[in-house]
Amino acid sequence: TGASLRAAAEMLDNGANIDQARINLFETKSRAEILLLGRALNSMCFSDDGRAAWMTLTYDELKQIEALDINPEGIINYARSVEGVEIALLFREVEPNMIKIGFRSKPGIDVAELARRFGGGGHKQAAGARQKGNLSEVMSLVLEAAKDVMA
Repeated sequence: TGASLRAAAEMLDNGANIDQARINLFETKSRAEILLLGRALNSMCFSDDGRAAWMTLTYDELKQIEALDINPEGIINYARSVEGVEIALLFREVEPNMIKIGFRSKPGIDVAELARRFGGGGHKQAAGARQKGNLSEVMSLVLEAAKDVMA
C-alpha cells in the first residue's frame, strides 16, 4: 500500500539498513526450518495426471527435528510451483491423530470449497483445515475430495 511504501521510505531516510532487513526477512532460516523443508520436499507426491501435488510431515518427524512449533505454510508453495500442478496440499500431523491440511491452488480452482468440506475455510486459492484421524486415512479422504474440486 501507499502507507507501507511511505513507512519504508521513512525508515530508509532514518538510516535503516535495507540489506540487513532483506537478509533477516528472506534469507535467514533456522536449522529446523531447513530440515523441515527438506523433509517436506522429500515426501512430495503427484497425482497420475500431474495436476495435484502433496507433501506430508508426520508428528514424529516434526518432533525429531524440533519443529513442532514452526509454521511451515510457505513450504506448500513449492508444490504449487511445479509445472502442471494446479492444486497443492500439505498434510502436517501437529499432534498424534490431528492433521492440519494446507490447500493452495492456481486460478480456477477453489480450495476454500475443499477446505470447508473438512471443517476449514479460507480464500479461493489459499485455505486450511484440521482433521482428526490417522494421517493416511485423512490423506485418502482429502485427496479423493480434491478430485471433485478439480473436475
